[in-house]
Amino acid sequence: MVLVLKKRSKLMRILYDMRTLRRRLELLEARIERSLENAKSRGIEVSIAKSYSNALKQIRYVVYALGVLEVKLENIVALNTVTQDLVVTRDVLKELSERIGSIPEISAILDEIGDDISEVMSETINIDQQAAASRREATKRILEEAEKYAEVKQQEASGSVA
Repeated sequence: MVLVLKKRSKLMRILYDMRTLRRRLELLEARIERSLENAKSRGIEVSIAKSYSNALKQIRYVVYALGVLEVKLENIVALNTVTQDLVVTRDVLKELSERIGSIPEISAILDEIGDDISEVMSETINIDQQAAASRREATKRILEEAEKYAEVKQQEASGSVA
Protein backbone atom coordinates (compact mmCIF):
# COMPACT_ATOMS: atom_id res chain seq x y z
CA MET A 1 0.00 0.00 0.00
CA VAL A 2 2.76 2.45 0.91
CA LEU A 3 4.55 1.63 -2.34
CA VAL A 4 1.46 2.52 -4.33
CA LEU A 5 1.07 5.79 -2.42
CA LYS A 6 4.71 6.68 -3.08
CA LYS A 7 4.28 6.09 -6.82
CA ARG A 8 1.08 8.09 -6.87
CA SER A 9 2.70 11.02 -5.07
CA LYS A 10 5.69 10.84 -7.43
CA LEU A 11 3.34 10.89 -10.42
CA MET A 12 1.47 13.85 -8.91
CA ARG A 13 4.79 15.71 -8.56
CA ILE A 14 5.67 14.88 -12.17
CA LEU A 15 2.27 16.16 -13.26
CA TYR A 16 2.81 19.34 -11.23
CA ASP A 17 6.24 19.83 -12.86
CA MET A 18 4.75 19.38 -16.33
CA ARG A 19 1.96 21.88 -15.63
CA THR A 20 4.42 24.38 -14.22
CA LEU A 21 6.67 24.07 -17.26
CA ARG A 22 3.71 24.42 -19.64
CA ARG A 23 2.47 27.56 -17.86
CA ARG A 24 5.94 29.09 -17.86
CA LEU A 25 6.24 28.37 -21.56
CA GLU A 26 2.84 29.94 -22.22
CA LEU A 27 4.03 33.10 -20.45
CA LEU A 28 7.25 33.05 -22.46
CA GLU A 29 5.22 32.58 -25.63
CA ALA A 30 3.13 35.67 -24.83
CA ARG A 31 6.24 37.76 -24.11
CA ILE A 32 7.92 36.69 -27.35
CA GLU A 33 4.73 37.45 -29.31
CA ARG A 34 4.63 40.97 -27.86
CA SER A 35 8.31 41.47 -28.56
CA LEU A 36 7.87 40.28 -32.13
CA GLU A 37 4.91 42.60 -32.71
CA ASN A 38 6.82 45.55 -31.26
CA ALA A 39 9.90 44.73 -33.27
CA LYS A 40 7.94 44.38 -36.50
CA SER A 41 6.25 47.73 -35.92
CA ARG A 42 9.73 49.26 -35.65
CA GLY A 43 10.89 47.49 -38.80
CA ILE A 44 13.42 44.94 -37.54
CA GLU A 45 15.55 42.76 -39.77
CA VAL A 46 13.94 39.75 -41.36
CA SER A 47 16.49 37.38 -39.79
CA ILE A 48 15.61 38.56 -36.27
CA ALA A 49 11.90 38.23 -36.97
CA LYS A 50 12.51 34.74 -38.31
CA SER A 51 14.40 33.82 -35.12
CA TYR A 52 11.49 35.03 -32.98
CA SER A 53 9.05 33.09 -35.15
CA ASN A 54 11.09 29.89 -34.94
CA ALA A 55 11.34 30.18 -31.15
CA LEU A 56 7.57 30.69 -30.94
CA LYS A 57 6.94 27.64 -33.10
CA GLN A 58 9.16 25.46 -30.89
CA ILE A 59 7.51 26.73 -27.72
CA ARG A 60 4.02 26.17 -29.10
CA TYR A 61 5.03 22.67 -30.13
CA VAL A 62 6.19 21.81 -26.61
CA VAL A 63 3.19 23.51 -24.95
CA TYR A 64 0.72 21.48 -26.99
CA ALA A 65 2.54 18.19 -26.41
CA LEU A 66 2.79 18.86 -22.67
CA GLY A 67 -0.96 19.48 -22.57
CA VAL A 68 -1.62 16.08 -24.14
CA LEU A 69 0.83 14.38 -21.77
CA GLU A 70 -0.80 16.05 -18.77
CA VAL A 71 -4.11 14.45 -19.71
CA LYS A 72 -2.43 11.04 -19.96
CA LEU A 73 -0.83 11.44 -16.54
CA GLU A 74 -4.08 12.72 -15.02
CA ASN A 75 -5.79 9.57 -16.27
CA ILE A 76 -3.07 7.35 -14.85
CA VAL A 77 -3.31 9.07 -11.46
CA ALA A 78 -7.14 9.16 -11.44
CA LEU A 79 -7.44 5.48 -12.37
CA ASN A 80 -4.61 4.61 -9.99
CA THR A 81 -3.11 2.30 -12.61
CA VAL A 82 0.23 2.56 -14.32
CA THR A 83 -0.22 1.76 -17.98
CA GLN A 84 1.79 1.69 -21.15
CA ASP A 85 0.75 5.36 -21.53
CA LEU A 86 3.52 6.10 -19.08
CA VAL A 87 6.00 4.68 -21.59
CA VAL A 88 4.49 6.84 -24.34
CA THR A 89 4.74 9.89 -22.07
CA ARG A 90 8.40 9.20 -21.39
CA ASP A 91 9.10 8.66 -25.10
CA VAL A 92 7.36 11.90 -26.09
CA LEU A 93 9.32 13.84 -23.47
CA LYS A 94 12.57 12.38 -24.80
CA GLU A 95 11.67 13.34 -28.35
CA LEU A 96 10.60 16.83 -27.27
CA SER A 97 13.89 17.29 -25.46
CA GLU A 98 15.84 16.34 -28.59
CA ARG A 99 13.76 18.57 -30.86
CA ILE A 100 13.96 21.59 -28.56
CA GLY A 101 17.70 21.24 -28.07
CA SER A 102 18.18 24.82 -29.25
CA ILE A 103 16.66 25.96 -25.95
CA PRO A 104 18.82 24.05 -23.43
CA GLU A 105 16.96 25.20 -20.31
CA ILE A 106 13.71 23.68 -21.53
CA SER A 107 15.45 20.58 -22.81
CA ALA A 108 17.05 19.98 -19.41
CA ILE A 109 13.69 20.23 -17.62
CA LEU A 110 12.08 17.84 -20.10
CA ASP A 111 14.96 15.38 -19.55
CA GLU A 112 14.53 15.61 -15.79
CA ILE A 113 10.79 14.92 -16.00
CA GLY A 114 11.47 12.01 -18.37
CA ASP A 115 14.02 10.58 -15.94
CA ASP A 116 11.48 10.80 -13.12
CA ILE A 117 8.97 8.89 -15.22
CA SER A 118 11.59 6.26 -16.07
CA GLU A 119 12.25 5.83 -12.37
CA VAL A 120 8.56 5.24 -11.65
CA MET A 121 8.36 2.84 -14.59
CA SER A 122 11.35 0.80 -13.49
CA GLU A 123 9.74 0.21 -10.11
CA THR A 124 6.22 -0.34 -11.36
CA ILE A 125 5.65 -1.87 -14.78
CA ASN A 126 7.04 -4.45 -17.12
CA ILE A 127 7.40 -3.02 -20.57
CA ASP A 128 5.51 -5.14 -23.08
CA GLN A 129 7.85 -5.45 -26.05
CA GLN A 130 5.00 -6.58 -28.30
CA ALA A 131 3.23 -3.30 -27.70
CA ALA A 132 6.32 -1.31 -28.78
CA ALA A 133 4.91 -0.62 -32.25
CA SER A 134 1.67 0.80 -30.89
CA ARG A 135 3.61 2.95 -28.39
CA ARG A 136 5.82 4.29 -31.18
CA GLU A 137 2.68 5.08 -33.18
CA ALA A 138 1.09 6.86 -30.21
CA THR A 139 4.29 8.85 -29.64
CA LYS A 140 4.46 9.78 -33.32
CA ARG A 141 0.79 10.80 -33.34
CA ILE A 142 1.22 13.14 -30.35
CA LEU A 143 4.27 14.77 -31.91
CA GLU A 144 2.54 15.16 -35.28
CA GLU A 145 -0.47 16.79 -33.59
CA ALA A 146 1.86 19.16 -31.77
CA GLU A 147 3.61 20.01 -35.05
CA LYS A 148 0.28 20.74 -36.76
CA TYR A 149 -0.83 22.88 -33.83
CA ALA A 150 2.40 24.87 -33.93
CA GLU A 151 2.06 25.35 -37.71
CA VAL A 152 -1.54 26.58 -37.42
CA LYS A 153 -0.64 29.01 -34.62
CA GLN A 154 2.34 30.22 -36.71
CA GLN A 155 0.10 30.84 -39.71
CA GLU A 156 -2.48 32.62 -37.56
CA ALA A 157 0.21 34.84 -36.06
CA SER A 158 1.72 35.57 -39.47
CA GLY A 159 -1.69 36.53 -40.82
CA SER A 160 -2.53 38.84 -37.92
CA VAL A 161 0.87 40.56 -37.77
CA ALA A 162 1.51 40.91 -41.50
